[in-house]
Amino acid sequence: MVRSMLLIAGKDLRLRLRDRSVFIIGLIAPAALALIFTVVFGDVLGSDGGGFQATYGYVDLDDSEASRALSQVLDELGQSVQFDIRRLTSVREVEAAIDADEISAAFVVPEGFDRGVTSGGASLEVIGNVDAPTGTGIAQAIAEAYASSVERVTLTVSASLQAGADPTTVPEIVSVASQTPTPATIEDIAADVRQMDGTTFAMAGMAVFFLFFTVQFGVTSLLEERQLGTWNRLMAAPLTRGTAIGAKALVSFVLGVVSMTVLMIGASLGLGASWGDPLAVGALVVAGVGAATAIMALVASFARTPEGAGNIQSIIAVTLGMLGGAFFPVGTDGGLLAGLSLLTPHAWFLRGLNDLAGGGGIGIVVPSLLAIGAFALVAGGLAVWGFTRKEAM
Repeated sequence: MVRSMLLIAGKDLRLRLRDRSVFIIGLIAPAALALIFTVVFGDVLGSDGGGFQATYGYVDLDDSEASRALSQVLDELGQSVQFDIRRLTSVREVEAAIDADEISAAFVVPEGFDRGVTSGGASLEVIGNVDAPTGTGIAQAIAEAYASSVERVTLTVSASLQAGADPTTVPEIVSVASQTPTPATIEDIAADVRQMDGTTFAMAGMAVFFLFFTVQFGVTSLLEERQLGTWNRLMAAPLTRGTAIGAKALVSFVLGVVSMTVLMIGASLGLGASWGDPLAVGALVVAGVGAATAIMALVASFARTPEGAGNIQSIIAVTLGMLGGAFFPVGTDGGLLAGLSLLTPHAWFLRGLNDLAGGGGIGIVVPSLLAIGAFALVAGGLAVWGFTRKEAM
């Protein structure tokens, strides 16, 4: 029986490989769309996958002790956080650098800044890049934190003098008031919610989305055999219906596993995608392919023609893909949509990869594997019943 199943599956695989559409749907289309998503929506998805990185401009039009102190603060921040400080000479040069997307924002210290600090009327200008809202927001926060620090020192000195402090002790008062932590800090912390970087998410989403189209080639061949009249000839051979159906499912399974494996390896080598523990990723792939094959087989078991099955399978594949977050994360804030997304194997597959992005091995994806396995068992059992019922009619 096993030998007969392998012979039928081998024959179907050779036929499918000659049909170049399997390469387009299983490899080229998902890779191309993932690349497009990464390029177009890279900033939204966080495609760099790392910590904060930016380049800030700094224009010192005052050249005073206060402006040099601010410059030192920015240098210290730049050493502890992933951003660089680029010295510029004028606002016009800042605008040119922003137009060329060379900097995220710029700090401009106007003339008279030092006098303003002394009198309590200093101003610090932040010019932001509209295409870098995160970097601009951080630059604004740094400027506000620095202004608060300066204001605190100024108020401390003023209050001390009004209380009768000796004016000659002002430097000492300033030194004491300044002994506070850096006015603004940015740190990488471990997030409670694990999340793939943008490139990995785009590749994973497209791979699992097109997986449901790839596995169609095997299960719909049952209907093609019936339509062409070769199914009865196949049943005349010394093998059971279960063997023939199993061979068709095996074709879908092999195509799905190969497609997912090639896409993931290619994304790692070519796009820098990071998947996590190989054993756990492999288990997710096997479970995901099994669920996709079972669901598409279930549709085929109740369809009358290959064309009808293909149309319904496409509708279901797109619906499940959209609901499961194959294109964009859905239901991240909870609610009804988050609950509905868990009714798809896509969501559990992506959740498993998200868990692996935070570290850990196969143990951390057990809930995802169990959920995907439940889809495969239920849909597979109904598909077998549907094909059996169809043969008995």
